[in-house]
Amino acid sequence: MVRKVGFLVLVLACVVVSCGRQVTPNRTSAQGSGLPSGFMLVKYTVANGFDFNNVRYDVVFNTTGTGTPYALLSSGYSNYSLGFIVGNNLGSLTPSGCTGTCVAVVQYLPQPGGGAPRVLPLLYTPQQLQFNPNSNGLGTEFSITFSRALAFGIGTPSPTASPTPTPVPTATPTAAPSASPSGSPTPSPTPTSLPSQGTWYFNFFTTDVNNNPIDAIGANGIQDVSFSQPLDTTTVFDLTQPVTGQQQVTPPQAQIYAWEIANTP
Repeated sequence: MVRKVGFLVLVLACVVVSCGRQVTPNRTSAQGSGLPSGFMLVKYTVANGFDFNNVRYDVVFNTTGTGTPYALLSSGYSNYSLGFIVGNNLGSLTPSGCTGTCVAVVQYLPQPGGGAPRVLPLLYTPQQLQFNPNSNGLGTEFSITFSRALAFGIGTPSPTASPTPTPVPTATPTAAPSASPSGSPTPSPTPTSLPSQGTWYFNFFTTDVNNNPIDAIGANGIQDVSFSQPLDTTTVFDLTQPVTGQQQVTPPQAQIYAWEIANTP
């Protein structure tokens, strides 16, 4: 009996490790997760506990449906549109009234000629985002539950040079004052996204305080440009993926162990 149990443990270990760093996500139902309509849940798990003072823990989405954002800086920050940055001392990105470990919700605006995008903080209410810095009770996982309405109005890949042209692709290009001005920090409360926002792509990174990437969830860490997992936000899903067989990173608190994303349309 002992030998049989040992064999089963060995088989299970081989199943996980032999797949390398990237494992096909497990698909389960989000129905029992308690997510209200229009909300998404992100769980971010690390291998060796968090160091919120010296490491930034990022979740970056591309809400335009055009491709995956990668950590590699030579990628030119393409496919960055909506981000969640978790850490202490986030500087100008720190949400008003937040002390200690905070979640900054940001919009990435590409610049003419390429290079680093402008990173603009987005305002949110406690009803739109809930952050649990220790969601597994072990100090190795945090969770963010957020309304996808935070992304509405984001996702136009070309930056607008002037504030006056209509920023929303309305069918009638009239000068109606209700055309949801792009400078407003308040997201639309209605979860009826633009067609280009039905499919999202994402990535998880860790960086230092100067935004230099340390780890990512792809097969080759921050050098990876192969990881790609579309999210159909019009469906219920719960995707989880352990990150196994990865190379060690420095500091060890920046090493990503697993991720999970759940959604209710």
